[in-house]
Amino acid sequence: MKFAIDNTNKFLKMANDFLSFKRNVFPVIVRFIYFVSILGCFIKGLSLIFSERGSVAAGILVIILGPIVFHLILEFLLLLFSILDVLIEIRNTLQENKK
Repeated sequence: MKFAIDNTNKFLKMANDFLSFKRNVFPVIVRFIYFVSILGCFIKGLSLIFSERGSVAAGILVIILGPIVFHLILEFLLLLFSILDVLIEIRNTLQENKK
C-alpha cells in the first residue's frame, strides 16, 4: 500500500511542478525532435542514394552531417535551459540564505 501512496505523491508533485511552470517540458520535446531528425536524415540519405536524381555522395553526407547539424542546433537550445536551471538554483539558494 505504501508503494501506491509514494507513486501517487510523486505523480501529484510532478503534475504540480508542470502546471505551475516549475518544470521545463522543452528539453524532453527537444530530445524527441532530435531522434525524429536522425531518422529523417537517415531516410532522406537513403532516398538520395537510391533515387535516379540523387547521388551517393549527397546521400552519405546527409546521413553523416545531418544528425551532427541537428545535434549542434538542439544542443544550443538545451544549453539555454541548462543556464535557466542554474540561475533558478542560485536564486533559491540566495532566498534560503536570506531567511
